[in-house]
Formats: sequence, C-alpha cells, structure tokens
Amino acid sequence: SLYMSHVDPIKYGLIFERFTDPQRNEDPEIDLDFCQNGRDQVIQYARKKYGNVAQIVTFGTLKARAAIRDAGRVTDVPLPEVDRIAKMIPEGPKADLEKSLAEQADLGALYA
Repeated sequence: SLYMSHVDPIKYGLIFERFTDPQRNEDPEIDLDFCQNGRDQVIQYARKKYGNVAQIVTFGTLKARAAIRDAGRVTDVPLPEVDRIAKMIPEGPKADLEKSLAEQADLGALYA
C-alpha cells in the first residue's frame, strides 16, 4: 500500500476519487476488513506496531420484506417458504412488520 497515491490509476483500472481528484493531497488511509475470528489479535498487533487503530461500525436498516428474507436465510427456512411469507408484507418504504401482522391474518397466524 505504500506509494498508492503514485500509482497510474488508468494503467491498473483503479477508478477511485483519490486517484482522479487532483485537488486531493492527503495520503490514502488503509482500510482493512477482518473476520471476527482472530480480529482481537490483529487489532492488538496493529495497535502495538502503529499506535493508533480505529474501529468503524456501520449500521443500516432493513425494509420489512428484507428483514424476513434475512431471518429466513439465517434460520435455514427453505427459500420458497421465506418468499411466500415475505410476499405477505406490502411493498414500499412505509411497510412495517407490526402493521403487516395486524392487517394480514395469514401472516399473524404464522407469527402466533
């Protein structure tokens, strides 16, 4: 990663803002993602070697249908069953699980 800002981005197909913005003079940061297994050891090593380590967490929200699909995937519910249940929830940004449970009798019965 050393001299990353000196790399010819066109030659290597690197189309990132830091390479294409001539006004950007800052050195690039190093961003690494690690599996949870052994993450503590990697953080300890980096802290000892470099002194500063930042851990960044991102949070997002799922729409009701996406939440049902993710829950089904994690709990190994067969995809056709998850799809059938997800389709009971109306589409759109305002759809929510509580409202869907109250309004969709079939969905409410599955939940109970």
